[in-house]
Amino acid sequence: MGDAEGVLVSMGGVAGGYTLFVQHGRLIYDYNFFREHSVITSGAVLDASARVIEFRFSSDTSDLGSGGLGRLLGSGVEVGSGRVNRTVPFRYSVGGTFDVGCETVTPVSPMYQSPFAFTGRIRNVTVDISGIDVDDPATAHNPAQSIQ
Repeated sequence: MGDAEGVLVSMGGVAGGYTLFVQHGRLIYDYNFFREHSVITSGAVLDASARVIEFRFSSDTSDLGSGGLGRLLGSGVEVGSGRVNRTVPFRYSVGGTFDVGCETVTPVSPMYQSPFAFTGRIRNVTVDISGIDVDDPATAHNPAQSIQ
């Protein structure tokens, strides 16, 4: 990763959402629950050889809006973890966007200003929702919840 920094991926905006970004060599995840932030930061500067960056979330319960444990990984090695206190139970505001490589509207996190474009190269982004039962009546009415 070297000296690269900026937004890797974000969803939402200043009113709520999430963002995964690199700043001063550290991987940071900020979950913005209506301006109540849960921030997870890597314990050390990312290794320059890190090629695969991941954020994994394990919900405490199957209830909509439940908090859980967030984990940051660099090339398969956990580099940080922490609590996400609550999640948005339905969907983010209409003005929020899903962005890769920059923040196109308002920033999800107060730790940077838009666009905070990533200065490295992003080859691929994968959003994996395996393990989420989209046929579950509790989430079927709202597909957006299934991918938050």
